[in-house]
Amino acid sequence: MKIVLIVLLTLALALAGCAGKQEKNQIVLPNGSVIDTTAKDQVRQLAEIFLEAQSENPETPNETAQQSLSMLESLARGQGSGEITLFYDNASSSLVPGSMAHKRLVRFLDYLSLNAHGRNILFVSIGSASAFGNEKINRKLAENRAKAPVPVIEKMLINIPHDFYKIYAVADLSSQSDIPFSRQKEYQHTRIIAVFEPEQLQHYPAQKVQVKKLSAY
Repeated sequence: MKIVLIVLLTLALALAGCAGKQEKNQIVLPNGSVIDTTAKDQVRQLAEIFLEAQSENPETPNETAQQSLSMLESLARGQGSGEITLFYDNASSSLVPGSMAHKRLVRFLDYLSLNAHGRNILFVSIGSASAFGNEKINRKLAENRAKAPVPVIEKMLINIPHDFYKIYAVADLSSQSDIPFSRQKEYQHTRIIAVFEPEQLQHYPAQKVQVKKLSAY
């Protein structure tokens, strides 16, 4: 099982500032990375490009990180594999059996197993924590939330091929410390995106979408 750290945003075939000529079967990202839309491992390429771009400065997501994640999100939407968001109580990173979050995850995995049809499932797990409280503790909490679904996924998909790409400590930029404490739970979650492999990005045409701002906490 390959475990890598890795989260999301805009799909475009022509970008201002992109260097070099873009071929018909290529998508060129802002940092110059090229995705071959005919390659069978393009989903993994996207995950690796995101990881590299995000690791440059995890507190300031860049255009390459946002676009590579957007492509994964577009694939999940187009395939119908989709995504799910699991919420936690304050200071918690546990998916308690029988809880609402646990039940929702089990149903999601049941759906994926029925629709995989022999394809490998790529999971992007995004752990999030609110900005309220100690920064170091919040980062660790977000990491634990990214890991929390793994045991459930491993148990449910024991006979279904799958891999994990994780993004730790990521949340919307709007998760600021000045947000009322009553709203902090909106950012206490794990977001899981599932993509079937292989898939072709060229099935999803260029589109302009509003870029979500991301933060490390």
